[in-house]
This record gives sequence, structure tokens and C-alpha cells, in this order.
Amino acid sequence: MVVYTQPNNPSVLTTYGQRYDNKRRLASYWHQVDECRRIGGKSVLVVGIATGLSALMLQHAGFDVTTLDIDHQLMPDVTGDVCHIPFPPQAFDLVVCCQVLEHMPFEQFNLSLRELYRVARIGAILSLPDRGAFAKMIPRLIGKKNIMCLPNLKLKPCRDKDHCWEVNTPGYPIAHIENTIQSVGWHIERTYRVWETPYHRFWQLRRTA
Repeated sequence: MVVYTQPNNPSVLTTYGQRYDNKRRLASYWHQVDECRRIGGKSVLVVGIATGLSALMLQHAGFDVTTLDIDHQLMPDVTGDVCHIPFPPQAFDLVVCCQVLEHMPFEQFNLSLRELYRVARIGAILSLPDRGAFAKMIPRLIGKKNIMCLPNLKLKPCRDKDHCWEVNTPGYPIAHIENTIQSVGWHIERTYRVWETPYHRFWQLRRTA
């Protein structure tokens, strides 16, 4: 059962503000639900509750949702650290960790990925901010939207001052990020940037053992 944090919760308003769940972020939430449906499973651990809306959407989609956050004032089901998730191995079918790990020093990225791998039985949905250059494309013949990633002639610093690092910023090229993801055992099924908010890059991950 997920405990949804109501929008008038003072802790949510102080941390995220009333405009946090904007239209672009709602599109990112939709992809979280869609990726969980694609990969399969029933039980989901959501790491990083934020306003609680993404967890509520997963619950409405039929998943058994448990939320984990280090901030008890946000009213997660369980208060805990992603580097030391307080659940036994393979306790959940899926783990969703979106726009969370960039708030932590990169030195903890590997450990966080290992913990996500440990508690997931099938796979995980990971999302991180991507500062890489891109171009939106809609071919006329088929009308299918697509995002083309462009060469980074000059890497830009983090866009958000609260982020310790972001994908495709100096020192954190996407190749390094994906090598780290795969080094802990994850298989990358696919990755893409969200059309409505290309700043969000998604990975669909599966356990290799």
C-alpha cells in the first residue's frame, strides 16, 4: 500500500513547491508506469517519493506499491537510504528510481545501483537528468516523434544547482554512466529521452542473474 502525500502537506510544499508536478513532469510519470507495464511484475518499490503522485499513478495502474525515502516528513511507507535499502534480496518484482541518484555524490552511484539490483527480482526503471545536446524530429511520412542525440561539442555544467552531477556533463559522459550500470549486473534493455522533457533520460533494466 502506498501512502500518498497530499499536496497541502507542508513538507511537500517546502521541498518541492506547488509547481513541481508540471505538465512535463507528468509525462515523465507516465513513462514510469508504461515501463513497469512493459517489463512486467506486480510489486514495485518506488525509491524517492517526491510529491507521491508517481507512486499513486502506479497504484492506480494495478501495481502493489511500496515507497522509500530518506525524508520521513514526506510520509513514505518506509524511511531509508537507497545505499542501504532495508529489504531482503529480491523483495520486489520491480524497482523505480527516477530523478533521485543525481542528488547524491557520484561515488555512491555504484553502491546505489547494487542495492537496487539486490532488492529487484525482475528489473528496474531508472531515470536521470541528461544535459546532452538533442534535436526533436517528426518524419513527415510516418509522423513518428523521435529525439536525435547530437555530439556534445562543449559539455555544459549541471542545470540544477541541487544536483551533484548529471549525464553528459563534464566528467560524466553517458558511456561512463552506462558502463557503471552494467558493471553491477544490470542489462540495459533500452534507453531514451522523454519527448516532452528530454532532460529526463530513461533506462529499462533487467537482472542478468
